[in-house]
Amino acid sequence: MSKIKDRWGSFIIFPTRFEGSKKEIENIFKSIGEPYAVESSDINRDIQDMFEYHNFSGLQCRIIRKQNVSQCLIKKESPCCLLNVDEYNETILIDEIIVFKCQMDIAFVCVLLSCKKIEMLEKVCHPGYESGNVKTSFVGNPNIDFESVLRTWFKTIHLNPFYTDKSLFLDAFIYNFGLFTKRFDSINQMRNITFNMHLMAPLESVVQDSSEEDISYVYAVKDYNYNSYRWGCCISSQTISYATGDEKQTFDEQIKEQERNGLLLVILALHKKYACLHLEHRLNSGKTNKIQEIENLKRQMTEFRAYGMILPDYISRWNNIKMIYKKLLINLGVYDMLENLTYKLEILSSEQESSQRKRIDRIVFLITMLGLFSVLDSAINIIELVFKLLD
Repeated sequence: MSKIKDRWGSFIIFPTRFEGSKKEIENIFKSIGEPYAVESSDINRDIQDMFEYHNFSGLQCRIIRKQNVSQCLIKKESPCCLLNVDEYNETILIDEIIVFKCQMDIAFVCVLLSCKKIEMLEKVCHPGYESGNVKTSFVGNPNIDFESVLRTWFKTIHLNPFYTDKSLFLDAFIYNFGLFTKRFDSINQMRNITFNMHLMAPLESVVQDSSEEDISYVYAVKDYNYNSYRWGCCISSQTISYATGDEKQTFDEQIKEQERNGLLLVILALHKKYACLHLEHRLNSGKTNKIQEIENLKRQMTEFRAYGMILPDYISRWNNIKMIYKKLLINLGVYDMLENLTYKLEILSSEQESSQRKRIDRIVFLITMLGLFSVLDSAINIIELVFKLLD
């Protein structure tokens, strides 16, 4: 039986939005950590090029390294930043923080946690709930809880949660990963492991839940030299969980592999979801009775579909990577949201065009009437002049 190496890892991904002018946002973003070059072996090069400053899509990335996390969050110099979880004697390490800035000033803050027991992660962030099951505070600062520190830090870098009136954790996306000592003998073995990881339950627990209809699985191709599988993943609407079997790889190497491949894939999919939600919010803001606003929305939608929307067939040369991305888009509801937005914009655009035609028709009618009155007035003046001459 394959066993977990070293510790579990989990990116908690918070959807946020930058606030301020374009120049303010650029300056504040440059002040976050250090630049992070995106280099993926799974994702096509032209997609990676989107993470360049000069590109229209404007996808940029910064990273706060482990040794700087404590100073960033709690203003305390320390080589590492640790969290206490009530009911457990062990701590959770904040390995790093990665911030992705995307089109429409949408940003994703990815906080990487690692610990010895996967069930500890569920105590910090339970997908779909406003908080974990127990209090989470900082080692050495027991009165400061994790969420309040994150909210304070977000404000300093001009970030607002995408839904400002809710808990940060409610809409967080969870990216779990584990490195195992041996490759996997069967697909069923990977399914069981990754499903437990999705629930953040101990691997020895026998867990089954047929009610979770949004669950999908993707696996690496079986290597016939080893007669086994290297990795598999479980995908839902709020989580993705990767299990990798590799005897030689270290946990730090696994972090790099996940953030350069899987994490980037998830960010691309999440951006599509929140771009659609951003456009939907603008559509429902009550300002769409103005022709200019409709035109701006149509332009943004066209640009998003042309430059921001990436189809699964173009994301990678590997079929299993294409499948992961496709299942993410489906589970996140991106295709349905995009179709709904397009339909709404077409209706509003049609109504605006109809109203505009009616206004033009009224103006033409008024001009015609004014012209008739002008002709009649001229005719009357001519007749009066003729009568005067006859007299």
